[in-house]
Amino acid sequence: MIKKLTPIGDLLGLIIDSSILELLRIDKDTALEVSTDGNSLTIKPIRSNRYQRPVEASSLGPDRSHETFQLVDDPSPSDPSRESTGKARNLGVIESPGRGTPMLPRPESEPKTVENPHAAEAFEKLHDVYVAAGLWKQLIALHTASREFADWNSLIAALKKMTQEEQNAPTKSEMIFVTARIWEERLDRLDEAMVLYQKAFSIDPHNIPALKSARSIYRQQRNWKMVQTLFHLHIKVINNPIERSAVTFELAELCLDQLHDQKKGREALERALQLDPNNQAARERLDSL
Repeated sequence: MIKKLTPIGDLLGLIIDSSILELLRIDKDTALEVSTDGNSLTIKPIRSNRYQRPVEASSLGPDRSHETFQLVDDPSPSDPSRESTGKARNLGVIESPGRGTPMLPRPESEPKTVENPHAAEAFEKLHDVYVAAGLWKQLIALHTASREFADWNSLIAALKKMTQEEQNAPTKSEMIFVTARIWEERLDRLDEAMVLYQKAFSIDPHNIPALKSARSIYRQQRNWKMVQTLFHLHIKVINNPIERSAVTFELAELCLDQLHDQKKGREALERALQLDPNNQAARERLDSL
């Protein structure tokens, strides 16, 4: 039975080593080194004389996710891109502005050929390890970094189960938001995405990325009334007057250009200037009416 030794990283999905994603034990003499270059997954067996565990470390003991394994008797990699830099990096995950929400990178070129024929099996085992441990950010990183094995429906199902067990409202909202991104960006299901964007925002009204994503879909559908509604919800949760002025100006433009409601547009422009007298765009638009 395969056992997890310790993640090479922390609970935020940051990878300490520049290439190693995970080290898993197969038996007492062999472990699997699971690594990625961001496009393909590489599975490499490591015999017991090639790795050392931290002193007194135990795969069945307390969580030691802050520790790493030292590979010994291992020749330097011929590929410079796989050398350890000692710097943390995020594996295939882009942070959304202002929040720690994982964002899904857009697909690039065709993924590279997997180097190990048993990589698919190892990928599935690693998927199960992350699900069992509740490491949802690492689970997302695994699928985005290994597109040749990624099963988005399976990932959605796993995230749904993990979300149901999450008690912290902001975290739950982020998990729902990321699931919505998968529906929208990977499966092109705007209907499913929209439901989850709204759910994420209802759980945590400060999840602005979820609100913006829902508003973007309504724009695509030219549902201007709903865009207007979401602008009002957005404005309510902004405390910074300059930011609030900027969003109020966007609302004013919507009223004038799409809803053709000059009265509401003018009122929104005046509110924007009250919030920020230096909002030059709002002043110029108001002067043009």
